Amino acid sequence: MMETNATILIVDDNKGLCEGVKEFLEHEAYAVACANSGKDAIDMLPGNRYDIALVDIKLPDMQGTDLVKKLADISPSTDFIHITAHATVDTAIEAVRQEHVISYETKPLDMDHILAILRQIMKRKKLEVALFQSEKLKSIGTITAGISHEYNNILAIISGNVQLIQNTYNDHKGLLDSLHIIMKAVNDGAEISNKMLEFAKTKVDTTEYVIDDISDLIKQSIDFTKPRWKNMAQANGVNYHIDMEGVREKSEVSCNSTEIREVFINIIHNAMEAMPEGGRISFSTWNKDDVVFVRVSDTGKGMTEDVRKKIFDPFFTTRRPQGTGLGMSIVYSIMSRHNGSIEVNTKIGRGSTFTLQLPVVTRVDIIREISETEQVSKSNGLHILVVDDDEPICDILDKFLSREGHMVRTVDNGAEAIVLARVNSYDLVLCDMVMPEVYGYDVIKALNQLERIPKIGVITGWGEQLKPVGGETFKVDFVLKKPFDFSEMSILINNVFNSN
Repeated sequence: MMETNATILIVDDNKGLCEGVKEFLEHEAYAVACANSGKDAIDMLPGNRYDIALVDIKLPDMQGTDLVKKLADISPSTDFIHITAHATVDTAIEAVRQEHVISYETKPLDMDHILAILRQIMKRKKLEVALFQSEKLKSIGTITAGISHEYNNILAIISGNVQLIQNTYNDHKGLLDSLHIIMKAVNDGAEISNKMLEFAKTKVDTTEYVIDDISDLIKQSIDFTKPRWKNMAQANGVNYHIDMEGVREKSEVSCNSTEIREVFINIIHNAMEAMPEGGRISFSTWNKDDVVFVRVSDTGKGMTEDVRKKIFDPFFTTRRPQGTGLGMSIVYSIMSRHNGSIEVNTKIGRGSTFTLQLPVVTRVDIIREISETEQVSKSNGLHILVVDDDEPICDILDKFLSREGHMVRTVDNGAEAIVLARVNSYDLVLCDMVMPEVYGYDVIKALNQLERIPKIGVITGWGEQLKPVGGETFKVDFVLKKPFDFSEMSILINNVFNSN
């Protein structure tokens, strides 16, 4: 499926010129329409999207400059090029003063020059779209992250209390069944919240980056999704074929392999949704300069222009009520974090094509640092300090850890935690990251300056993955995301005190 470079409207009463320019541009993969009067052009614009319009200055029913004003009101995103066989200084000045007019060209037209202008305009448009999308996602991401943090705090309170009740009344089957349903709902909510955080994440953690071959990542993604596109589909009488013949060159990239696989997995699932009766998904790769291109095409039903524009928007989905609308927005965020890009071209009834770009690694420049964990043996019970500005969370952790045989002190602010840590010898400090006035980071830095540094566990609704950084004294032993699971918490605590 040939990709269309752009949609062009030619407005000129010279039908021979229109057809000649149309034929030339269609050969260059542009979609072209012609109008031979101002009225025809105005009638054509509603319901059609044109990236660029070539408009003659003198038309039989109106001046080209007046037509441009009318067309720009109807389609503000269209750029205009004035063309004329009667060039004068006055008409040139009037033309280029118009807001949406990019150029003023005289007949006979130099088509190579026109082609260069069109390419320049479309390059600028793509950059504008990418910038707009990036800024929009950044704004939504900031809001989403804040909502998700508060959401996780609420889920942590529900989850913690449910687990305490389950542990206390483990012989009440009816009650446990009801609690199991509540926990299932909490876990589903946590999964959505984690996806929201994944979308909102903009900082790059290159400590998790490795050098990986893009063709291997594609193959692994196909293998991971095989149960769905092959086994489950064939059981329902549906056949999908995934073609890797176009994946030719070995291309190494520096990446978080899990995230890049997630990109391909989401695109495969998206393609399958567009082909409910089966079809073909084709992968191809090629290198240009220091960039690897990955093209993924399907033979599905395609998308409308409105859907294409919104596909990377968070919470946009055509699969209500099953879809969350986060899959493709996460894909966009992952590609941005990897200094890459993703575009989609589509046509109703002809399928869709995603084109991804990632920088190729030409030399190994990732140095892995392995930090050794201090060995401490666990005694009968630990002296634990819990720091969280949310009182219900403090109460839940106090109850659970006390039942586990530990001595627990809880505080709801960072300042008091620092004072207590300086006068008491705690084995473990569990600390929230986001608190008023004195942040979790301030508490952790203060703990790291003590003569006897306690083990430090971060409990957070933000999903941060904190790790020791080479050359810094900042040390965290584990991170536990809200809503937390008590069994996971116990394992993390035992591991950190029983490590060999």
